[in-house]
Order: sequence, then structure tokens, then C-alpha cells
Amino acid sequence: MQRFKSKEIGYRDVAPILEREACVLCSLPKRFQSSCVLSGKIVRVDRLCSFHIWAVAGGAESDRAARLFTQLLDARELGEENESERCDICERIMQEESLRCQDFVQLLEDDEFRNWLVGQGALCLPHAARLLPRLSGPDRQLVLALLRKTRERLRDALGAMLTEAGAGQRAPVLLSRVAEFLKGRRGLGRPGSGGRNQSS
Repeated sequence: MQRFKSKEIGYRDVAPILEREACVLCSLPKRFQSSCVLSGKIVRVDRLCSFHIWAVAGGAESDRAARLFTQLLDARELGEENESERCDICERIMQEESLRCQDFVQLLEDDEFRNWLVGQGALCLPHAARLLPRLSGPDRQLVLALLRKTRERLRDALGAMLTEAGAGQRAPVLLSRVAEFLKGRRGLGRPGSGGRNQSS
């Protein structure tokens, strides 16, 4: 039985609508995750992690959520609690993320993409750590330079926030960018996490 409707997307399709200065390899899986939860990309589930079950409960249309929750109720053994259980949405997001990483490496051969990346792109440390072993020479140097540039920009913005902000003021966009740079986008599954989402 098909679990997901498949329509893959690439950087050229979404580059104009990516958040400026957000990690490109966090933005695409995050958009994919939203479409799984909200727009019917997911067809059937047997297992959901806590993050995604609450995302469906809070964000999906009620008829879709009711169908998915009926499937989960039927699939779950009564009295059984299995925290190591994998999540169908997490697994599909990790597959999507792997495809986007492959796209990224291939697109580094495209001058237009490289120019866009240098001018507007960003990467988080976890995605860069996964990419760097695949890269050499100028591609590796480009990613390292992008990380240095992003780190310095964030440090400068945090410094300005510390000197300009009054006590108790919040800067959620900046703080979210720093959190993303350090740990990746919140809610996205990570390899080695047992298929469960980390709140990173």
C-alpha cells in the first residue's frame, strides 16, 4: 500500500520562497514535513512520534486527522508502550532530506546556484557536517566559508541585541536562526535518533 504521494521538489523550484538566511537543507525538509501533516501528502501511517502526532492533531483538517488517528488506533496494541517505535513521517522526512543533500552536492556544479548560495544561502552545522565528507577542493571551501560567514553574522546580531535590547525584550527570529545554525530545524528527524524527532 502506498504510504505517501510522491512529488519531489528541487532547489530551483523553491529558492525564491526560501526564508532568507535560513539553512537551505533545513527549509526544504521542513516544507516537506508541513505538506505531510497539512496537505494530504501522507496517505497512511501505522506509527507516529509524539511531535508528529501532536502536529497532526493541531494542524491537519479534522477529517484527515480522524482517518489517520483511526489507523493508529487500529495499529496500536493495547497496553503496549514502545518508545523505540519508529515514526512513518520521520522516516519519510529523512529520506527527503537525504535526497536534498544529494541535490545540493550536484547543484554545486552549477554557477548560478553557487552564486545564489554565496549571496543568500545559509547552512546549519548539522547539515554541513553531513555534506563536508562528500566534498573536496573548492566545494568544501565554499561550504566552510558559508559557515564562517553565517556564524559571524549571527554573532554580530547577538552582540547588537545584547547592547541595544532592553531587559525582557525578545528577539525570536534571531534566536531561532541561531538555534537552527547550531542544531538544525526543530522537529526534523535525525539519523541515529531511532526515527523519533529531536526538539533541536
